[in-house]
Amino acid sequence: MKVRVNKTNTYTPLSVLVEENLPCYYKENIITKEVCTEYAKVLCSVTNDDKGIANLLYLHSNECLIISQLLQLKKTVSISELSLNECSYEFISIFEKFLPNCDIKYNKICKEKFSKLKFKYVVKYFYNLVFLFFGNFLKLDFTNKRLLKAWVDISFDIYKKSEFDMVIILPFFISINRQILFIKYLIQNKYCFTLYGYGYSIINLIKFLLNPTCYNLNQLELSGSNHFAKYIKNRGNPKLLLCTDEFEPLNYQIYKDFMDEGIYVKNKSHGIGKYCPYVNYSNFEVFNSSMARFYDNKCIKLRSQFSNKNIGNTIKYIIFVDQNTSFKSFQVLRSEIISILIDIVNQTNLKCMIKIHPNQKSASESNLKCINDFGKYLKNSLVINIFSSCYYSVNDCVKNIYITNHIYSGDIYDYDSCSVSIEDLPFYIRQLQ
Repeated sequence: MKVRVNKTNTYTPLSVLVEENLPCYYKENIITKEVCTEYAKVLCSVTNDDKGIANLLYLHSNECLIISQLLQLKKTVSISELSLNECSYEFISIFEKFLPNCDIKYNKICKEKFSKLKFKYVVKYFYNLVFLFFGNFLKLDFTNKRLLKAWVDISFDIYKKSEFDMVIILPFFISINRQILFIKYLIQNKYCFTLYGYGYSIINLIKFLLNPTCYNLNQLELSGSNHFAKYIKNRGNPKLLLCTDEFEPLNYQIYKDFMDEGIYVKNKSHGIGKYCPYVNYSNFEVFNSSMARFYDNKCIKLRSQFSNKNIGNTIKYIIFVDQNTSFKSFQVLRSEIISILIDIVNQTNLKCMIKIHPNQKSASESNLKCINDFGKYLKNSLVINIFSSCYYSVNDCVKNIYITNHIYSGDIYDYDSCSVSIEDLPFYIRQLQ
């Protein structure tokens, strides 16, 4: 897939332009939401579920992503033509609506396929089946209880133990080891919990594997969501369901049904990432107004835990919060930060460290110490972010900042006085000593 810039005869791969000119969270914005919403409206005559389809498209559609990428690139790059091998009628329709002055060339028209998800959903099906099997041995009565729907330890960072009576653990195949450690923690600390796996329909799975269209993917996800709804009702309706699941595409409808039956469904965003734009919660707490504008939910509230004050302690440590991404624009900015920190170590008495992401095994820089959590270092530290939600949650440090450059502007946080440009970072650090 290539684009022609400035009406020249030179074509550049779209992926190269994206990685070099957009932040790694470029997908998470209103533009992508609008594209997916319009695309879903074209498809909804088949599915009659444009909100659920829009969520699936936002998470998985390459065609919607292409249009979103082009719309964002056009702010800084003059694009005159897109050339690709194949696309759908829906793609052409949406492309012409959003990019009327841009030409498109293609060799073949066919339905958008989600073949890249086949293996993922086979693994997902069997992993959920394992949890469903063992969960049958841990039968609990949910009637009038306060339930926490959890995957790994982050749920315990978000909700206090006093807020729930029972925990439902769902499969987390991104990091099996992390989930095993979480289950061990629950057993050791005598939490009341059970295991649950989405009961995806084997028939819908086979249909999706044979013909991986958006419609078949929607039906497969719908079978899992409906199974969860029946599972809750069969064990007695709880009075409260605590979640961190704005990334699940088809809970949109079942949570509406839960709320209609008197179940209070509360969700707290587990980070600053933006996931399914259409959600249904009785209460949805997000970190900032950028997220509030993105999500389609009437009961959105801003989380009030953020208090980025200068504590007044002496800075002894500088901690850079790493992220689990190989995106080029991020890696370029990351390398600049690491280089500055190495210079600081060599020129001052400050100790600089990298706080690695929970899903990372290690960082590649041997010159700087890597830590898994802030621990004893936090109260005497300057914490540096690019786009981590740690920006909102580490309130005991001396100072907490995010770094900007010509690509990373801080728009994911909301603009405020806690931003420092990469050019000013060395000077800023020296000022704090």
